[in-house]
Amino acid sequence: MSAELMCPDCGGVVGATEATEAGPPCTCFTSVSKSDTAVDLPSPVEPAKPKICVLCGKDVAGHRRLKDSRGYVCYDCAKAEQKKEMGGRVRCRVCGRMVKEENLGEYDGTKMCDRCQHERTVANKKEIKRIGIAATHSRHEKKQLYILLSIAGFLLLIILLRQLHIIGH
Repeated sequence: MSAELMCPDCGGVVGATEATEAGPPCTCFTSVSKSDTAVDLPSPVEPAKPKICVLCGKDVAGHRRLKDSRGYVCYDCAKAEQKKEMGGRVRCRVCGRMVKEENLGEYDGTKMCDRCQHERTVANKKEIKRIGIAATHSRHEKKQLYILLSIAGFLLLIILLRQLHIIGH
C-alpha cells in the first residue's frame, strides 16, 4: 500500500519531483518555482475624486451633502429639489399635515395651517367663556353672601334693641 497522494486534476503524484513507480509528478503547479515568494503590495492609491454637486457643479468636499445614484448633491440643491417634489407644500408644525406654504398662518408665534388656527381660536374662545362664567358665578356667590350677611346683621340689631327694651313692649 503506497502513501503517495494522487492529484485529481492531472493524475500525478502530489509532492514528487521526479517520476516514481507510482507515477509521474504532479504538473499542476510546475509554473511556480521555489524562488517565487508572495509579496503583499499595497493597492494602488487612486487620487481622491472631487465631490461635485451634480445639479449646480459646486465642490461639496467638506460641506454638508447627500449622495444618491446620480452622485453628490449639495444641501441647498437637495432642499430645493425636495421642495419641488412636494409641490410647494410644507408640514404644519402642529398637526403634521402637508399644506401649501401660502396657507400657513401665524398664531401665537407658531406657523400652522388654517384648520389648526381655527381649532386654537375656538378652544381659546371656549376657555375665555369658561373663565367668564366662573367669574360671573363667583360674583353671584359674593352678592348672595353679602345679602345673607346684611339680613343676619339686621336680625341681630333687632334682637339687641329688643334686649335693651328700646323697641317693643
